[in-house]
Amino acid sequence: MTGFRWAIGGAQEYFGVVPDLATFGKGMANGHPLSAIVGRADLARQFEEVFVSSTFGGDTLALAAARATIDEYRRQPVIAHLWAAGKRFQDGFRRAVGRTGVPAECIGFPVHPKIVFRHANDKTNYDMMNLLLQETARRGVIFHFAGFNISFSHSDADVDESLEACEAALRIVGEALADGRVAERIEGRPYGEVFKRS
Repeated sequence: MTGFRWAIGGAQEYFGVVPDLATFGKGMANGHPLSAIVGRADLARQFEEVFVSSTFGGDTLALAAARATIDEYRRQPVIAHLWAAGKRFQDGFRRAVGRTGVPAECIGFPVHPKIVFRHANDKTNYDMMNLLLQETARRGVIFHFAGFNISFSHSDADVDESLEACEAALRIVGEALADGRVAERIEGRPYGEVFKRS
């Protein structure tokens, strides 16, 4: 999540940390199947003694995609755009929460924000998130409950459209919270976590 998003060198560059080892995933190849473990040479040499099986181990297309992606990051203001678009979303979400009075926040770094609810009851928070996801999806905007990524392709108009969907959904969540029928307004199957996220 933090590679090629916080900075071209990832969160380690942004925070000024030099890790012993770091992992990067498909983001470095614009979604193509590629991952890398990078770090100190003395530690990396240990991998010479480890058998690594990989379905896409010989895939040169992913390597070409990584090179093109990194070149694009260097040529275009990708990182600055991600931060600006994410901040635009978070600031707009904060204003929508202020107008609707729903106990919600958009937390995290602007490049990878997350919507959370702050009701005293955890089950109510879960139900409010399900209702928000349902109502934003109904308006053509899909979020992930565990956080989402801002993309270089997201324009100001895209962010504004997402915020309009959020505000409309927050109004419905607020009405449901006021009448005590949040869970009853959920039409589909509530989301579930396949594995525990931090």
